[in-house]
Amino acid sequence: MYAKCGSIGNSRKVFDETTEKDLVTWTTLVIGCGMNGYGAEATEIFDEMISSGVQPDQILLMSVISACSHAG
Repeated sequence: MYAKCGSIGNSRKVFDETTEKDLVTWTTLVIGCGMNGYGAEATEIFDEMISSGVQPDQILLMSVISACSHAG
């Protein structure tokens, strides 16, 4: 919801407060960054996700690519 309104900071806050992050929570944050033109942040989140041991799926990979393309 926050990301749709352009508030990535609040989106990240909710994400950080989530105790059990799964592929869906990571993907949602990446998509939110992409929708708002934050491609660099999307790739940083992707790196964090990999470091945490969560494996990406095709949807997440496409979301990262899309976020980068929207960033310019």
